[in-house]
Amino acid sequence: MYSLKCYNCIEFGKESEKDTVCSKSKLEADEDKYLKDCSLDTCQRSHNTALSIYAVTMLCTTKDYCDAAKKTCEDSGSDDCGVACCTTDKCNAGSSVTFSVFVMFVCPVVGLALRK
Repeated sequence: MYSLKCYNCIEFGKESEKDTVCSKSKLEADEDKYLKDCSLDTCQRSHNTALSIYAVTMLCTTKDYCDAAKKTCEDSGSDDCGVACCTTDKCNAGSSVTFSVFVMFVCPVVGLALRK
């Protein structure tokens, strides 16, 4: 049994409110509400924008499920979709999705630049 602690949050907002939907500061300010013991092995944070509505889902899941969600998002080709999987306490608080998306786009560009 795992003793991983994951944030659990599902919120929706306008695209202009991206910084406030399940924000790290909101989660940390009310950990009694958002931080849960996870009996599985992975924390997940995902975001998606559709029809100008920004949605964030944070939950406790399995590595396989999270990897499948990440692949589905990547295969969609949408810039408005992101999934991050992590395995340390409180790791799905917010920066991991931003970092994953950053790495996903920067690494290929750097690789191509170094190849020349």
